Amino acid sequence: MRIGIDIDGVMTEYDSVILKTANDYGFKHIKNAYYLQDEFGITKEQEDKYWSKYYDKAQKYVEARPNVAEVINMLHKRGHEIWIVTGRSEIDVPKDDNSSFVETTFNWLEKNDIYYDKIFFRITEKGNFCQKYKIDLMIEDSPEQIIYLNKKNIKTIIMNCSYNRNMHLDNTYHVDNWDRINTLIK
Repeated sequence: MRIGIDIDGVMTEYDSVILKTANDYGFKHIKNAYYLQDEFGITKEQEDKYWSKYYDKAQKYVEARPNVAEVINMLHKRGHEIWIVTGRSEIDVPKDDNSSFVETTFNWLEKNDIYYDKIFFRITEKGNFCQKYKIDLMIEDSPEQIIYLNKKNIKTIIMNCSYNRNMHLDNTYHVDNWDRINTLIK
Protein backbone atom coordinates (compact mmCIF):
# COMPACT_ATOMS: atom_id res chain seq x y z
CA MET A 1 0.00 0.00 0.00
CA ARG A 2 1.20 3.54 -0.74
CA ILE A 3 0.78 5.68 2.38
CA GLY A 4 0.92 9.48 2.29
CA ILE A 5 1.88 11.22 5.51
CA ASP A 6 1.74 14.91 6.38
CA ILE A 7 4.39 16.42 8.67
CA ASP A 8 3.07 19.31 10.79
CA GLY A 9 0.44 18.13 13.24
CA VAL A 10 0.82 14.50 12.14
CA MET A 11 4.48 13.69 12.71
CA THR A 12 5.05 16.67 14.98
CA GLU A 13 3.59 18.08 18.18
CA TYR A 14 2.67 21.16 16.15
CA ASP A 15 -0.75 21.78 17.72
CA SER A 16 0.54 21.88 21.30
CA VAL A 17 3.56 24.01 20.33
CA ILE A 18 1.33 26.57 18.61
CA LEU A 19 -1.09 26.74 21.53
CA LYS A 20 1.73 27.19 24.06
CA THR A 21 3.86 29.66 22.11
CA ALA A 22 0.88 31.75 21.03
CA ASN A 23 -0.19 31.96 24.68
CA ASP A 24 3.38 32.91 25.68
CA TYR A 25 3.32 35.59 22.99
CA GLY A 26 0.17 37.04 24.52
CA PHE A 27 -2.45 35.85 22.05
CA LYS A 28 -5.78 34.86 23.56
CA HIS A 29 -7.31 31.64 22.24
CA ILE A 30 -10.80 32.38 20.91
CA LYS A 31 -11.69 29.15 19.07
CA ASN A 32 -10.19 25.93 17.78
CA ALA A 33 -9.09 26.59 14.22
CA TYR A 34 -6.32 25.51 11.88
CA TYR A 35 -5.14 29.01 10.96
CA LEU A 36 -3.65 31.30 13.61
CA GLN A 37 -5.63 34.34 12.47
CA ASP A 38 -8.87 32.43 13.06
CA GLU A 39 -7.78 30.67 16.24
CA PHE A 40 -6.51 33.80 17.99
CA GLY A 41 -8.37 36.60 16.20
CA ILE A 42 -5.17 38.28 15.05
CA THR A 43 -4.10 40.20 11.97
CA LYS A 44 -1.69 39.00 9.28
CA GLU A 45 0.89 41.46 10.60
CA GLN A 46 0.59 40.04 14.13
CA GLU A 47 0.92 36.52 12.75
CA ASP A 48 4.06 37.47 10.80
CA LYS A 49 5.66 38.91 13.95
CA TYR A 50 4.72 35.78 15.88
CA TRP A 51 6.32 33.54 13.22
CA SER A 52 9.50 35.65 13.28
CA LYS A 53 9.85 34.75 16.94
CA TYR A 54 8.57 31.15 16.98
CA TYR A 55 9.32 29.68 13.55
CA ASP A 56 12.34 27.75 14.85
CA LYS A 57 10.33 26.25 17.70
CA ALA A 58 7.42 25.23 15.48
CA GLN A 59 9.35 23.97 12.43
CA LYS A 60 13.04 23.34 13.14
CA TYR A 61 13.00 22.09 16.73
CA VAL A 62 9.43 20.87 17.24
CA GLU A 63 9.19 17.53 19.02
CA ALA A 64 8.21 14.46 17.05
CA ARG A 65 5.06 12.70 18.19
CA PRO A 66 5.85 9.64 20.31
CA ASN A 67 6.69 6.52 18.29
CA VAL A 68 6.30 8.17 14.89
CA ALA A 69 9.68 6.91 13.64
CA GLU A 70 9.18 3.41 15.04
CA VAL A 71 5.72 3.02 13.49
CA ILE A 72 6.79 4.39 10.10
CA ASN A 73 9.75 1.98 10.12
CA MET A 74 7.40 -0.92 10.92
CA LEU A 75 5.05 0.11 8.10
CA HIS A 76 8.02 0.19 5.72
CA LYS A 77 9.19 -3.26 6.87
CA ARG A 78 5.68 -4.59 6.20
CA GLY A 79 6.12 -3.53 2.58
CA HIS A 80 4.29 -0.21 2.50
CA GLU A 81 5.61 2.73 0.50
CA ILE A 82 6.00 5.87 2.64
CA TRP A 83 5.43 9.15 0.84
CA ILE A 84 5.67 12.39 2.80
CA VAL A 85 3.17 14.83 1.34
CA THR A 86 3.45 18.29 2.89
CA GLY A 87 2.19 21.75 2.17
CA ARG A 88 5.43 23.24 3.52
CA SER A 89 6.78 25.94 1.23
CA GLU A 90 8.89 29.06 1.23
CA ILE A 91 5.91 31.14 2.38
CA ASP A 92 6.18 29.38 5.75
CA VAL A 93 9.63 30.88 6.40
CA PRO A 94 9.60 34.35 8.01
CA LYS A 95 11.09 37.11 5.87
CA ASP A 96 13.88 37.69 8.41
CA ASP A 97 14.95 34.01 8.41
CA ASN A 98 17.48 32.95 5.79
CA SER A 99 16.90 29.22 6.19
CA SER A 100 15.51 26.94 3.52
CA PHE A 101 12.24 25.19 4.36
CA VAL A 102 13.50 22.17 2.39
CA GLU A 103 16.75 21.98 4.37
CA THR A 104 14.83 22.52 7.62
CA THR A 105 12.53 19.63 6.74
CA PHE A 106 15.29 17.22 5.71
CA ASN A 107 17.26 18.06 8.86
CA TRP A 108 14.22 17.48 11.07
CA LEU A 109 13.40 14.14 9.41
CA GLU A 110 17.02 12.96 9.74
CA LYS A 111 17.30 14.11 13.35
CA ASN A 112 14.16 12.14 14.21
CA ASP A 113 15.15 9.04 12.19
CA ILE A 114 12.02 9.17 10.06
CA TYR A 115 12.08 6.90 7.01
CA TYR A 116 10.44 7.82 3.70
CA ASP A 117 10.56 6.63 0.12
CA LYS A 118 9.61 9.98 -1.42
CA ILE A 119 8.87 13.49 -0.23
CA PHE A 120 6.77 16.18 -1.92
CA PHE A 121 6.59 19.84 -0.92
CA ARG A 122 4.11 22.63 -1.72
CA ILE A 123 1.14 20.26 -2.08
CA THR A 124 -1.85 22.53 -1.58
CA GLU A 125 -4.59 20.14 -2.73
CA LYS A 126 -3.75 16.68 -1.43
CA GLY A 127 -6.90 15.00 -2.76
CA ASN A 128 -5.87 15.55 -6.38
CA PHE A 129 -2.26 14.66 -5.60
CA CYS A 130 -3.22 11.38 -3.90
CA GLN A 131 -5.57 10.44 -6.71
CA LYS A 132 -2.99 11.24 -9.41
CA TYR A 133 -0.18 9.28 -7.69
CA LYS A 134 -2.38 6.44 -6.44
CA ILE A 135 -1.87 7.00 -2.72
CA ASP A 136 -4.10 4.48 -0.97
CA LEU A 137 -4.19 6.13 2.45
CA MET A 138 -3.34 9.60 3.72
CA ILE A 139 -2.53 10.50 7.33
CA GLU A 140 -3.53 14.15 7.75
CA ASP A 141 -4.58 16.81 10.28
CA SER A 142 -5.64 19.83 8.18
CA PRO A 143 -9.44 20.17 7.99
CA GLU A 144 -9.18 21.72 4.54
CA GLN A 145 -7.02 18.86 3.25
CA ILE A 146 -9.25 16.23 4.88
CA ILE A 147 -12.19 17.66 2.94
CA TYR A 148 -10.16 17.59 -0.33
CA LEU A 149 -9.17 13.97 0.34
CA ASN A 150 -12.76 13.02 1.17
CA LYS A 151 -14.04 14.53 -2.09
CA LYS A 152 -11.61 12.30 -3.99
CA ASN A 153 -12.60 9.26 -1.89
CA ILE A 154 -9.09 8.84 -0.44
CA LYS A 155 -9.04 6.87 2.82
CA THR A 156 -7.77 9.18 5.54
CA ILE A 157 -6.53 8.70 9.06
CA ILE A 158 -7.07 11.95 10.94
CA MET A 159 -4.47 12.71 13.58
CA ASN A 160 -6.54 14.39 16.26
CA CYS A 161 -5.71 18.00 16.98
CA SER A 162 -7.76 20.73 18.64
CA TYR A 163 -9.00 21.96 15.24
CA ASN A 164 -10.20 18.69 13.65
CA ARG A 165 -11.77 16.55 16.38
CA ASN A 166 -15.30 17.28 15.19
CA MET A 167 -14.73 16.23 11.60
CA HIS A 168 -16.70 13.08 10.87
CA LEU A 169 -16.63 12.13 7.22
CA ASP A 170 -16.92 8.86 5.32
CA ASN A 171 -13.64 7.07 4.69
CA THR A 172 -11.94 8.71 7.70
CA TYR A 173 -10.76 7.37 11.02
CA HIS A 174 -9.60 9.43 14.02
CA VAL A 175 -6.50 8.55 16.06
CA ASP A 176 -4.71 10.19 18.97
CA ASN A 177 -1.30 8.62 18.47
CA TRP A 178 1.02 6.61 16.24
CA ASP A 179 0.57 3.41 18.24
CA ARG A 180 -3.08 3.41 17.13
CA ILE A 181 -2.02 3.94 13.52
CA ASN A 182 0.23 0.90 13.86
CA THR A 183 -2.76 -1.25 14.84
CA LEU A 184 -4.90 0.04 11.97
CA ILE A 185 -2.46 -0.60 9.11
CA LYS A 186 -1.33 -4.18 8.60
